[in-house]
Amino acid sequence: MKKFTVLLLVMMLIVSFAACGKSAEPQKEEEPKLADGEYVVKFNTDSSMFHANEVDEGCGVLFVENGEMTLFVRLAGTGIVTLFKGKAEDAQKDGAELIDHVEVEVEYPDGTKETVYGFYIPVDELDTEFDCAILGKKGSWYDHVVSVSSPEE
Repeated sequence: MKKFTVLLLVMMLIVSFAACGKSAEPQKEEEPKLADGEYVVKFNTDSSMFHANEVDEGCGVLFVENGEMTLFVRLAGTGIVTLFKGKAEDAQKDGAELIDHVEVEVEYPDGTKETVYGFYIPVDELDTEFDCAILGKKGSWYDHVVSVSSPEE
């Protein structure tokens, strides 16, 4: 009987120690990943000069492929020629991965058309601000903060 009691005590200690390793805090649930496809999302910036074209009403198109997200946004004109995901200081370093513009045409409600610049911006996380430096036609880099909202369902 004594051996049984000792064995029972040892088992209880093992169970107690195993339970101590578990966190009492609930684990943060991971955001569900978006399925591959295209989504209309809001492109939010801290600048009245750096924003989505008025025709797009503050939105861009989020492309998701194999879990990788890329935002395409048409800007208001051709004044911003290059972007960098990060700070302006880092954009000027050797090896910086700069994002060049593409020319796109927009048609306004009155029927007029204009060529503006658009950009494909890699997005790591939705609803989270990140640094995005812009290079204007005059050759100066400027720091901005942007975010991409989750698609509305």
